[in-house]
Amino acid sequence: MVGFPYDDLFSWRSSGHYPESVYRQAFSDICDGWKDGLAHLEKAGNRIQSDRAQSLAELRDISQVCYCHFKSTLNQINFVMRRRENLSCCDLYCDEISLAVTEWEIMRRDSRIGYEASNHYLFTLNDLMEKVVNCAFLAREEQKLR
Repeated sequence: MVGFPYDDLFSWRSSGHYPESVYRQAFSDICDGWKDGLAHLEKAGNRIQSDRAQSLAELRDISQVCYCHFKSTLNQINFVMRRRENLSCCDLYCDEISLAVTEWEIMRRDSRIGYEASNHYLFTLNDLMEKVVNCAFLAREEQKLR
C-alpha cells in the first residue's frame, strides 16, 4: 500500500494493536540494521570490478534512499510522541534536514527516486527543498520558545 503520511500514530500501529514503544523500537531496529547494510555496501565498493561499479552505485543510492525513508518514519514517530509531552524536537528537525539533503542529492542523479507508479510523482526536488526550509523554521521557532 502506498499513500501520504498523516499525523495518526494510533492508526499507523494497526489501530493500536502494537504499543507505541514496540512500534518505535521496530523502526529503530530497521534503521540500525539498514545502516549496517549501507556500511557493507560502501566496503564492497573497494572490491568490485570496474564494469560493475555503476550497478553498485545505483544499489547504494537506492539503499540510501530507503534508509532515509525508514529514518524519517522513525523521526515522525518520535515527533508525535514528543510533541504530546511538549518535549524538544530540534534534533529531529536537524536530522530531517540532513535526510532531505541526502535524498535531494541522490534524486538529482537518479530521476527514478521520488516516482511511484500508482501515485505518479510522490515527491519532487522542490518538495525536499520545502522540507528543509520548514524544518529549519520549526527548529528556529522552538529555540525561541525554550
